[in-house]
This record gives sequence, C-alpha cells and structure tokens, in this order.
Amino acid sequence: MELLTAISLIEKGVRASKVQTWADFGAGDGLFTQALSTLLYTGSTINAIDKKLSAMNSLSLYTPGIALKKIGADFETYNFGQLDGVLMANSLHFIKNQLKFLQRLRTILIPNGQLIIVEYDSDKSNMWVPYPMSFETLNQNVIAGGFRGATKLHDVPSRFGRTNIYSAKIEF
Repeated sequence: MELLTAISLIEKGVRASKVQTWADFGAGDGLFTQALSTLLYTGSTINAIDKKLSAMNSLSLYTPGIALKKIGADFETYNFGQLDGVLMANSLHFIKNQLKFLQRLRTILIPNGQLIIVEYDSDKSNMWVPYPMSFETLNQNVIAGGFRGATKLHDVPSRFGRTNIYSAKIEF
C-alpha cells in the first residue's frame, strides 16, 4: 500500500485541532504511523507500538513537529495511561477476544477520544488474518463493547484481490 492510500483511509477520522497523543497499535514498518503524522497538529506525539521493535528500525517521520516514540511491546497488555487517539491498522485481526480488547480501549482513551480501525472487510480467517472482522461485525462488537457504533470512512481494494480494506471511526 502507498502512503497516499493509507492517508486516504484514515484522514476523515482524525480530529486534529490541538496537540494530541496517539498510539499506533501494531505499527509494523510504520506506514500508517507516517500517514497519521501528516494529519496531526504540530507538537503531537505518536507512540508506535509493535511486538517486533526491529520492524520499526527504518521508521522515522517526515512530518516536522510530530514526536515519535517506538515501543517494542504487546499492545494488548501494555499500560499507556490516557490517549487522545488509537489507530489500529491491520492489527485487530490478531486479537482473539476482540470484544474484551475493545472494552479495554474505552479505559485507555480520553472522553471523546478517537479510535480508528483499518481491517479487511471479511469474516473468513486465513493463516495471515486469524480473527478477521468485517465492517458489519466490527459495528456489532463496538456496540456490545459500550461504544455508540462504527462509521465507515473509506475502503480500497485489497492487493490480494479477495476483499476490500475498510477504515472506520468508532464513536463514543
């Protein structure tokens, strides 16, 4: 995926009118971390979290005025304190108990915090996507988790050709 495509997936979901602290859960090589950095207010911070710290070796932000913290940790259990926003791009599908995790996110995010999910629009698992979540299933789970619901922001064809990749903003 190209950076402009990643930006297009999340840009409608980011409210950036002040300095904020975000986390990118499952940052990998940092494509979506880069995308997020282009949308945040100068002085903001992004915590890029991935179990494999080495995956982020080459990650540096091109956006001036945005601080980057690389954290090698399991985002399912890491203690963050309060965050203004969480981005989960292709990482929720690795969590077995997604409902429990979504409920935990409510305690991490400040009131009216921002939660953006990017996932494959499918409920069929495979060896790379063990716990997939279509947009419809995501919406059901976030409501069960105490959120108001999910709003689809954008979708693009997957490079694997079987389904689309969607982005959603979760409403408190």
